[in-house]
Amino acid sequence: MDRSAETILEIRDLRVSIAHAGGTTDIVSELSLSIGKGEVVGIVGESGCGKTLTALSIMRLLPDPPIRVTEGDILFRGESLLKKKPSEMTALRGKEISMIFQEHMSALNPVIPVGNQVMEVFQVHLGLSAHHARTRTVELLGMVGIPDAGQRIASYPHELSGGMCQRIIIAMAIACRPPLIIADEPSTALDVTIQAQVLDLLQRLQEDFGTSMLFISHDLGIVAHVASRIYVMYAGQIVEEGSVTDIFASPLHPYTLALIGSVPRLEDVALGRTRLSGIRGKPPGPAERAAGCRYAPRCEFVFDRCWRRPPPLFKYSDGRWSRCYLVAPPEEEAPGATASPAGETRKEDGSR
Repeated sequence: MDRSAETILEIRDLRVSIAHAGGTTDIVSELSLSIGKGEVVGIVGESGCGKTLTALSIMRLLPDPPIRVTEGDILFRGESLLKKKPSEMTALRGKEISMIFQEHMSALNPVIPVGNQVMEVFQVHLGLSAHHARTRTVELLGMVGIPDAGQRIASYPHELSGGMCQRIIIAMAIACRPPLIIADEPSTALDVTIQAQVLDLLQRLQEDFGTSMLFISHDLGIVAHVASRIYVMYAGQIVEEGSVTDIFASPLHPYTLALIGSVPRLEDVALGRTRLSGIRGKPPGPAERAAGCRYAPRCEFVFDRCWRRPPPLFKYSDGRWSRCYLVAPPEEEAPGATASPAGETRKEDGSR
């Protein structure tokens, strides 16, 4: 899945494994993705599919042991992050690559004023004095929508709302205007109004600074609001990649189709269709995955080949990718079956 020469981040065949008494088990495998300069790319999938582990792998923050990268590489501006020394990664974090963590309350130190936590970014990475760091912090907090920033810098996290804490974390992430920001579920646990404000803020800041962004969410609707290209992830693998327009107009993987069906739409409400479709079963744990297609136990279109052999990522002429035999390119279709664009399996005799 090569992109242009402007690629800022590239992950090649990443494998993340967990060690246990019986050996090791893969959590993430065969994962490849890329992000271009100034591009916003989304990763979407249910909880437990490996999205956060992918982000922590990029930041080199995996709890090692027992979890570590066992194969593949992660390139930032053409240089391998996996080969960098711990001191080099410390220098990169915050200045070149920033991460907006999922839990905004646990991401902030509860015993240090929020202003001091933002000031530390300026002092560590830019070498500013305490006075200049304080001035920049007040300006930055005002930029991300914190009212009375001059007074709020003395507040502790528990004195602020969830939305304001999330804005503090965003301020820390953009303080040095890094080329790449990883946003891991940045609007989780926020009410709908604050969620919309945070998403609009991220989009505006990304456009103003020209920052590349990896946006992670379980909500396909939210990712579609901010990203131009989407990777759909299931059970530790990428199962589909394409532009937002293509993904929503004609999803190639049954899991993507199911995710889209779970997103509420205004036109459905207007027509009185208020019941959302669900996905039967639950995502498998790392030790519970099917021998063939990992989505097979939950897929309503499953057929014999899905159980026997793991499907590769098929490439299509329009640049899209999908890990599904059902809509594989003609030369890759399962013997004895053809697939229609509507996602129906048809046997050679024409029956279904």
